Amino acid sequence: MDGIENSGNTVRIFTTNEKTNDIDSAFLRPGRIDGSFLIDKPDDDMKLRFVDRWPEEIKMAVPPPEVVEKTPGFSFAELEFVRSNLVINYLLSGHQWSLDKALAGFGRHEEKGKVGY
Repeated sequence: MDGIENSGNTVRIFTTNEKTNDIDSAFLRPGRIDGSFLIDKPDDDMKLRFVDRWPEEIKMAVPPPEVVEKTPGFSFAELEFVRSNLVINYLLSGHQWSLDKALAGFGRHEEKGKVGY
């Protein structure tokens, strides 16, 4: 990218939730971004393996299969946001775990197959 000095054999990884077609063409000029990879949203098995890595205290109160069931179409980033909400709500509520409360403030909706906020 312009303004970034050559730093030898460094690889920079940029992430976005935008589709390649929606990215400003200035970023897509040759020499700026040399490759792109689409990472699809995880299926239920992948989500379960991801949530199984959460701390035991959370998993004891909020079973991972319940998290998977209540988060259709969620990405890994969205699942991490749910985990963060779980912890915040736990701390603010007098130490009560609530998946429903963590999801209530999420502001997520689905419309005609599209996921958005």
